Amino acid sequence: MFERAKNYKVFDPISPEYELANSIIQEAFEFISPDIIWFSHALDKTLPNLDEYDKLSGGAEGTTRIFREPVKIYGYVEISAVIQELEKLGVSQTEEINLIVNLSDIIARLGEHPKEGDVFRITYMEQGQPQNHTFYDVGSVLPTDLYNYMYMNAIINAQQTAMTDIPEYIKNYLKLD
Repeated sequence: MFERAKNYKVFDPISPEYELANSIIQEAFEFISPDIIWFSHALDKTLPNLDEYDKLSGGAEGTTRIFREPVKIYGYVEISAVIQELEKLGVSQTEEINLIVNLSDIIARLGEHPKEGDVFRITYMEQGQPQNHTFYDVGSVLPTDLYNYMYMNAIINAQQTAMTDIPEYIKNYLKLD
């Protein structure tokens, strides 16, 4: 009669269905994404330059951080509904956002996983206004959207960073060549 399969292959990392879903999500992110430039924190170059305070506190503050070459990425910016309502009332500073990115795409672009300490710049544009560059520090990176037992996206929680914590070469960075 009917014979059941004896070997279940639940997770297949090269599944064509996974790659199809992955490419559809990445295409959607490219379509809706604002201009995002990512600056990866180069831990291997920063650690030798840390002073005693940074070693005790567990991190590098201010301009002691060294970053790799900037990379253009794509993602979906999610702002809290409360913040959006406050913006309607005239409060125009978004201090905390969630950025949703496709994991395979961002790893391919950066050459590594996004991590705490990285900085990214989002350029917001309004008609008739100059471009508004806002810098964010990555607070946490969590995998999300499980498909075929493999995570497809990451949700990055980030806070707007003080401009004093951003090195001059990042502040003055205009475009990706």
